[in-house]
Amino acid sequence: MTREFLTSTALERAERHCEERGSKLTDKRRQVLSGLLASEKALSAYELSDFCRTEFGHNILPMSVYRILEFLEEQN
Repeated sequence: MTREFLTSTALERAERHCEERGSKLTDKRRQVLSGLLASEKALSAYELSDFCRTEFGHNILPMSVYRILEFLEEQN
């Protein structure tokens, strides 16, 4: 299986998981999660912010990345 397929599958599962819990996997949350899944190493909030700007053309501030990471962690 390709990395793209695995990332896509993980994002679909995450979206379903959030919906089942009454939450939403917003575009920004999806982008940050994509960065985590695409990386072969741990990324800082600043690196994830750069990833989102480079890959998606969206400027997500590092503080927002921290909140998104907290949300993702709470979703389990």
